[in-house]
Amino acid sequence: MLCIGQSSSSGLPSKDTPMAEASASSVGQNTSSAEESSILVSPREQPEDVALKEPWKSLTQAAINKIRGHSINSLENLSCEGLSGIESHLFERILSYLAIDNLSPLELKDLFVALTGIIDLRVTTYKDLTSAVPALEEKDPELDQLLKQLSKFLRLGLRTLVLKCDVMLGGLAKKELEGTDAPPQMAIIRLVRYLASIIDEGSQPVSESEVVAVWKECLQILSNGKLKFLSGGHVCRATQTQKRLFITQFKVHEETKSGRKVDLLLRVGNLEVLNTEVKPNDDQSAGDKQYKKNIRINHTTFQTAARRGLELPPMLPLDVRGLCAIVCCIKQASDNILVAGPACSNLIVLPSSKEDLEKFLCGSSPQIFWQYVVCLFLLHSSVLSCVTTKLCLL
Repeated sequence: MLCIGQSSSSGLPSKDTPMAEASASSVGQNTSSAEESSILVSPREQPEDVALKEPWKSLTQAAINKIRGHSINSLENLSCEGLSGIESHLFERILSYLAIDNLSPLELKDLFVALTGIIDLRVTTYKDLTSAVPALEEKDPELDQLLKQLSKFLRLGLRTLVLKCDVMLGGLAKKELEGTDAPPQMAIIRLVRYLASIIDEGSQPVSESEVVAVWKECLQILSNGKLKFLSGGHVCRATQTQKRLFITQFKVHEETKSGRKVDLLLRVGNLEVLNTEVKPNDDQSAGDKQYKKNIRINHTTFQTAARRGLELPPMLPLDVRGLCAIVCCIKQASDNILVAGPACSNLIVLPSSKEDLEKFLCGSSPQIFWQYVVCLFLLHSSVLSCVTTKLCLL
């Protein structure tokens, strides 16, 4: 759970920190599947991994006491002297929450986020830190032309659009069999066909599991099945590890050691690299709580990768509320502090009617969704590249 103020033997490791040993069977293999299989479940971290230094240890203990309704020693004795600018900013923010007599549910979630070592740009600012990812706003000209063509087909009806997509996919598949590379935008045709079919069949998602299934299918279609997402209430192993270390450090034995169940987890081999949480509707309060939970979960995956010597690039979880999602960004701001916030200003909005589908094809959603999956491939490649380098050094 915690990363701020950790001892030098842990926290975010240096570039020289060795990765956990790969299995003997994976060493020397050169296929991508072998590279992925080498990313094993991390060894059991020792309690020292979360040894907190002062003043963070006292601050965290005060927070635990407050959350449990126990008395807190004078907060005036807690000083941020000696901390860097960004650490001091986070320290003072945590103190401000501890000074509130009765924290609201959202304020309590904000306290948890801050204690995790994250500056959430949705509720605070710090100088010019930003989580913007310019690539998401880029427009692909070829994709733009394809979307315009599909929009013309839609005017003839949903069923006609589905059939036209089938014809286009068949023609592209034939060219692929003849040795011509299929254009990457082929995945967009599959996506539009899938969305049109849902609308035509009247099978719109209602429950959380149905909404998760739709987003998972969309992501797998756009990645041509090459990105592996787990859904259905899988427990995030990284959160299990962090919970166990937290219990050991602060002797909170009545806490459960089970990890958090997650909605949509991206893995590279056995390594968890990104999680997205989903709410089935646009309930503001429930969605905000879910978002705060999600950035903490992604923090644990970041820390787990770091303990193996893997430096993850900026993480891009989706904040999904029904058929709408915004791309968020979590990135390293200093050795022990991450910053989280929106990655772009526009939403990805999936259609629920023919009219919505027309807006989808003419709007920015397909472009952002397309560029988002491109970014996920870069994350995937970055992890594989890092693992390959580590294996070569064994």
